[in-house]
Amino acid sequence: MERMKMARHALVAALLGLIVFLAGYSYAVLTVSKSIPSGTQIVTDVYLSVYKMQFDTQQLVLVDWSTLMPSETKTYNIWVQNDATIPMSISISTNSYAPPEAQGYLNFSYAQGVGWLHYPTLDAGYRAQIVLSLQCTGTAIAGNFTFVIVVSGTTL
Repeated sequence: MERMKMARHALVAALLGLIVFLAGYSYAVLTVSKSIPSGTQIVTDVYLSVYKMQFDTQQLVLVDWSTLMPSETKTYNIWVQNDATIPMSISISTNSYAPPEAQGYLNFSYAQGVGWLHYPTLDAGYRAQIVLSLQCTGTAIAGNFTFVIVVSGTTL
């Protein structure tokens, strides 16, 4: 009798364990998401410097977007300095997406931050903030991506 009672308890415990496992498995299946780790190189014209913070002295060469989820937008602040002796109009572009299809599901944009007197013109010797934005569309595939951010200056 004692043996049957123990067998019944073992069966109940096994069934409860199976139910908990299946409930957890179902929950995990319902909450699956894709993450996209990333790194982005920054390239500048000869008379421009890019920094992470306003008073940094070490130039920024890589933006780490960390993990980007589908339909998520992340921002990253950079500070651009005009090292020339004349004002320049600042523009930003991107290229060299890897994998190439990443350009189809990543939307890059930028906007004026603080410190601008006459955006997009940056006076000689001045440093001003630009806010970079990266949005991942809902159709993104999971995996790593890279691309190059090009900061350019045109003399006025």
